[in-house]
Amino acid sequence: MLARAVDLGMESGSLDEDFITSGFRAIIELYYLDLLDVDQAQCVIERVVNDGFRPKQQFCTSAWCSVIALLSGPSVASQPSLFNKLVDDLMYITQYWLPKYNSDSIVYESLWAINKLLENASLTVKREFAEKSSALAAKVLQDQWLNNCKDAWEYRCPDATQALHEAGKLLSMAYVATL
Repeated sequence: MLARAVDLGMESGSLDEDFITSGFRAIIELYYLDLLDVDQAQCVIERVVNDGFRPKQQFCTSAWCSVIALLSGPSVASQPSLFNKLVDDLMYITQYWLPKYNSDSIVYESLWAINKLLENASLTVKREFAEKSSALAAKVLQDQWLNNCKDAWEYRCPDATQALHEAGKLLSMAYVATL
């Protein structure tokens, strides 16, 4: 059903982002329950890495980030052009949403996805992304809103704190790659 919704949305130019978000979240749960087979995962990945699939809503984009990171795994790291495209897309998403109001969760999820993909990458690939990763992480770590949440509202804005944690992790990974 999810594949059909994505296909119809790309054909018509109008994605049913509420349905797709729910489908992504269900797939994430199936993944963690170890109930998602490789063929189903590949079917989803093939559709949602397509340039024609571009969700606009924050929650659908956020769910897309997690689906990409979880279902791609090590197999994507062995496909350099696809891997580079996904990491670049995730970095763009982080930069795009960072200055927007109430975007803590998507910033956190996109950074988490970048870290997840880079964990499976070779040192050479990590080096290729080190400069971009450092710049993005520094931008996130300097974000005033996220830092205010950490200092004053840590329990009311847990995704802001998590975003800072993931940015720190990304910065560390970039630093180690350059040694």
